[in-house]
Amino acid sequence: MDNSLRLGLFAGMVGLTALVGPFPQDSKQHDDAIGWFLKVQQQAYDKVMPMDVPDLVVAYRGSHEIVANIERYFAIQRIRVEGRTFPEFLEATVVIPVGHSVHQQLVALREANPTGSLDSLLPKLVLKRQTLDGGICKAIGDQVRRLSDIQLSIPRPDRIILDAPVHRFAIHLGSLKMSAEIEGDTSSAVAWAARTHELLLGCLAK
Repeated sequence: MDNSLRLGLFAGMVGLTALVGPFPQDSKQHDDAIGWFLKVQQQAYDKVMPMDVPDLVVAYRGSHEIVANIERYFAIQRIRVEGRTFPEFLEATVVIPVGHSVHQQLVALREANPTGSLDSLLPKLVLKRQTLDGGICKAIGDQVRRLSDIQLSIPRPDRIILDAPVHRFAIHLGSLKMSAEIEGDTSSAVAWAARTHELLLGCLAK
């Protein structure tokens, strides 16, 4: 990581740490901030962790109602060369909230600035966004090939899951264009996403 990025992340984390504390100073203001976040949640996630990206192969976003749980996100795309895309040329974008979840950061930022709009608060989020080349990170192509092994089952209508993580997928592969939302961690698609995210982080660490 270069020094400018390191300093930027450090400054952002210091500023955010001052906002995010174990006990809110004003419980009503805190509750209002949470209510505001619930209204703009999907809009916020779609802006910083978009599911609809150009030349998409697969995008994944995992979030949880528990405020402290860090969201997970990646998008795998075809690389466009001279106006054309090629199935064998892939890249992945990974977005990692730094220090605190997007949920927790936005609630804290709104609590500190109760009239702040979503667009004015989003630039203050502390995020790490990096792109990986599929030619270097072989896991990208390997995991795309494993997509066809995913089995999606329809749950029983009487099955209720409380406080479960929410996993969103967008897949554009061959003739398939699909968006899905899965609650809970038992699906093979969720296992695939967790493994893919782990492998991408491993490539970033190299």
